[in-house]
Amino acid sequence: MKKEIYLQKSLDNNVSQITALFNDELLKVKYITNINNKDLRMAIIYFGHLVKRDYIHDSITKPLIEFTFKIEKGLALKTLKESVITASEVVEQTSIDDIATDLMMGRTVLLIDKVNTALVMETNDRISRTTEEPEPEKILRGPREGFSESLLYNISLVRRKILSPNFKFEYFKIGKNTNTHYCICYFVGLVDTQVLDEVKKRLNRVRPDGIIDSHTIHQAISEKGYSPFDTIGYTEKPDTFVSKILEGKVGIIVDGTPVALTVPQLFVENFQSSEDYYVSPYFASLSRFSRILGFFTSLFLPAVYIAVITHHWEVLPLALAQALAKAQMGTPFPSIIECFLLLLTFEVLRETGVRVPSGVGQSLSVVGAIVIGQAAVEASLVSPTMVFIVSLTAITGLINYKMKGAAIVLRYLNIIIAALFGLYGCLFAFFGLLVHLFNIRAFGVQYMERSVPFTLKNIGDSFIRVPMEDINTSGSVEK
Repeated sequence: MKKEIYLQKSLDNNVSQITALFNDELLKVKYITNINNKDLRMAIIYFGHLVKRDYIHDSITKPLIEFTFKIEKGLALKTLKESVITASEVVEQTSIDDIATDLMMGRTVLLIDKVNTALVMETNDRISRTTEEPEPEKILRGPREGFSESLLYNISLVRRKILSPNFKFEYFKIGKNTNTHYCICYFVGLVDTQVLDEVKKRLNRVRPDGIIDSHTIHQAISEKGYSPFDTIGYTEKPDTFVSKILEGKVGIIVDGTPVALTVPQLFVENFQSSEDYYVSPYFASLSRFSRILGFFTSLFLPAVYIAVITHHWEVLPLALAQALAKAQMGTPFPSIIECFLLLLTFEVLRETGVRVPSGVGQSLSVVGAIVIGQAAVEASLVSPTMVFIVSLTAITGLINYKMKGAAIVLRYLNIIIAALFGLYGCLFAFFGLLVHLFNIRAFGVQYMERSVPFTLKNIGDSFIRVPMEDINTSGSVEK
């Protein structure tokens, strides 16, 4: 059991203990001397990004400096609490652990020399949800707050969710011309120290002229190579960011962008959502399974279809083969060209929908897909079956937006391999993908960690979501 630590009667010792506990440059310490009681040494401590500074000045600092009467010996604490400080809520604290919690909740602490009791004032700058819910991470249940472009605001959002001095923040600048501020976040005791050291080493090697967004840092410290899979996670939701920190990840928050980074990103995390932890484990597990199925369907469905109708008609039932052959008759292009044309058309429509205003974009994407698909079939440019296959591929590819880039690249590659080598090529592509995934290392950690071996321990909160009481959150990412 942790031993409780209490305040001493030395002001300097108390200040040193509290500042050493956090080792955070955002923790402010201000020494105060009263003009009529020069032997009365005092200090106030607070986190600058969590408090109302004007309120501190008007209700605490100014009254402490300007009161004119002489304080009797031994009555400093009582006199200041009852007759000087005008803050609405003032309580006494003696435990340093309790004081640490108060500081992280946005309260201000007054320490007095030769007194082993502190006064704690409520000065919390309560943050209401002023930012919109991040569009790519919208959920039906759970917190709807999102990060903003302010570094201090974002730090305050995550600080309020983990009230522990073991939650550490280290602050740096990057960019020769921009001097962009960013911070590294981690939880002492949970973080993999080798991953933390590797992140710091890569960041120290980055020497850009300017940084205006976290994605620049993302690209600069990513694993080198030609893999389409991302080894760095990103989120705009504070609750998702905090959950990654509690899993032992390293977080990076950059000033000027609402996108925070988490390191390392594992393969299985691409199929998880923060909403999984606000619904029943059965529904969450089914949702994860649908994301996994959707991802692999979007990768291999068009490839398998092209392989079958190009090289392996004999594997189809006769009636189905005749129906597909009839649908293909009259189309001027080979199946692979049909597929590429439809996929490229869908990508153009999707990109257009993103760039134009949201209301118009959604209508344009839906109507455009229907009109173009119908017109292409009626003009005998493509077969109805290919339109169905590509539509299903596009829909399943939208289930998991995090894997969009990797899915597009691998989908086209699989189609080419299937057109050349048939179903044997599809099998080769599938096993080649598995070999590639097992060879990826994310900041020294295996990318397929928590995916294999396929045991109950590994899949407990990976491909399925077990009940909360069975989830082990006390370990860091293993190498």
